[in-house]
Amino acid sequence: MDINDRNSEWVSPFDFSVKEGSAGQIIGRIEAKDADELENGEIRYEKPLESPISVDPVTGDVRTKVALDYEK
Repeated sequence: MDINDRNSEWVSPFDFSVKEGSAGQIIGRIEAKDADELENGEIRYEKPLESPISVDPVTGDVRTKVALDYEK
């Protein structure tokens, strides 16, 4: 039996560039690892609902939810 005694860690830093005007565009992927075993080692990603991006909770794919406009 494993206990949740290890913190998750980002695999590498991330910095994304995003073009304007394209909703649903994949802009990158985030990745973390957890040395715990079984369900204690599972990673799920989330972000605030009001964000203009979405993050796949399993894969970490980051997409634009709306067409971005830097003037707004």
